[in-house]
Amino acid sequence: MNEIVILQPQNIDTTKINIEKELKSFFELEDFRGETPRTYTTGINYFISWLNNNNIKAISKESIIAYKKYLIKHVKPRTANLYLSGLRCLFRYLSDKGVVNIMNNIKNFKIRKGYAKLPIPLEKYIEIEETLKRERHDEATYRDYALFVLAVNCMLRECEMTRSDKNDIIQIGNQYVLKIQGKGYDSKDDIAILEEDTLQAILDYLKIRGKDEYEPLFTSVATNHKGNRLTTRSVSRIFKNILVRFGLDSSLYTGHSTRHTGATFLKKSNVDLLDIQKVLRHKDINTTTIYAHTEDRLNNSMEKVVQEYIREGKKLYGKE
Repeated sequence: MNEIVILQPQNIDTTKINIEKELKSFFELEDFRGETPRTYTTGINYFISWLNNNNIKAISKESIIAYKKYLIKHVKPRTANLYLSGLRCLFRYLSDKGVVNIMNNIKNFKIRKGYAKLPIPLEKYIEIEETLKRERHDEATYRDYALFVLAVNCMLRECEMTRSDKNDIIQIGNQYVLKIQGKGYDSKDDIAILEEDTLQAILDYLKIRGKDEYEPLFTSVATNHKGNRLTTRSVSRIFKNILVRFGLDSSLYTGHSTRHTGATFLKKSNVDLLDIQKVLRHKDINTTTIYAHTEDRLNNSMEKVVQEYIREGKKLYGKE
């Protein structure tokens, strides 16, 4: 589908656009960062596929509402909201060119605020870490072990690890640190402290990688992409494969679980929430509290209190 018709309110007029041309212009002119272009492209293409599959040539607000109903049946609510966000940005861009914004007042699906991923239990983390360390034998396995340890111990986001270069490892006094370009930032103006185990894992990886001209800290080993910077998608896949291999085969465990794991270990070590916020580089303390919510619920079951109260009542009234 190269062209789609945008129906104006009350069908007074129509606007025909070349969707491929407009998409290209959209991504060239909008100031997107990181994975946003890929995410938005996926969402917009999903919408275009829906139009094609339903032989829809002209779209209106009613079309978007029908699409929302389709989305909630076929993808998870968070994914649906990402797809809608992509469309919302596209039509906001098109509205500046005189196209009616049919996404105006189209709301996202309401999702209860909470963390949807689980941390790796300590016993399982130890099993994974020791096994990965023991099994290292080539560049890929040394790299994956270093990535895993760095992600948990320093609580780095996948994008922060993929942006890292070899020369970002510097010494300050008697400590080694990794300069970080945080999410939403354009410069490497934060640091992660590389304690002994983390630093050694990275140094072991760089040693087996050998001297090379590649700038990125973590690179691809694939023949066609040798030396290329790892993508966030690649890191996500590496972590997911590790988790699945060790029995954590659930949508509740993803690459982001590594970062969540480090934060959970801090909380269980009775570290102040404000200090956890700083190391996670959260702008809002409420984001940090999300990491603690599931753990607190599991460890402080109010449902168990109710159950025990009922059981005591049954004993009191001779019903048990």
